Amino acid sequence: RLHAFVHEGHVAIFCGRWQQGLNSLRTALAVARQSGATRLACYVLTHLADAALLAGDPKAAFDYGVTAVREARACRARHYLAHALLSQIEAALAAGDVEAAVASAGEALALATDYGMHTSVAAVFAALALRTGEPLLACRLLGYAQARDRGCNPMEQHAAQILDALRREAEASLGAQVVADLLHEGERLGADDVLSLAAQVA
Repeated sequence: RLHAFVHEGHVAIFCGRWQQGLNSLRTALAVARQSGATRLACYVLTHLADAALLAGDPKAAFDYGVTAVREARACRARHYLAHALLSQIEAALAAGDVEAAVASAGEALALATDYGMHTSVAAVFAALALRTGEPLLACRLLGYAQARDRGCNPMEQHAAQILDALRREAEASLGAQVVADLLHEGERLGADDVLSLAAQVA
């Protein structure tokens, strides 16, 4: 039953039914708590943070992220912790709390590097760079992320819309041609380049 709720939540989110996915994952979390499935509860929490953000509730997303980070540490689940920290940064930025986002950046980058999460790092740290006054760096990271975003399903399309909004924000301060050149430069970056640029933000 627990796995059925998790699967139902993932399918709903994949199909763009954000609120349905959020509700299913909340149910899955409750069942996991009741059954003592600590590690699975941690897994669900990391995805609840994403689902809440997709559903337009950055505060709930941040709260889920904080809990996911705490429980991932307790479970020594480093991959879940990497995911939770990146989600926490996204939620903090969406809520306008740049300080909280910066506080998680260093650890998030170190862990995400271990698990090859370069595209996620590029997208999250592009937003962070833009919010911390580094638009040139942000555009290079954005170029890398956009070049690898397929936009094949509603969840990826939603991510693409966020990246496009960041591009428009950068254009407002740098101009369209400068941004286009930087995005093109970012497309040609390697994984190590992405990590090096992200480290300048962290």
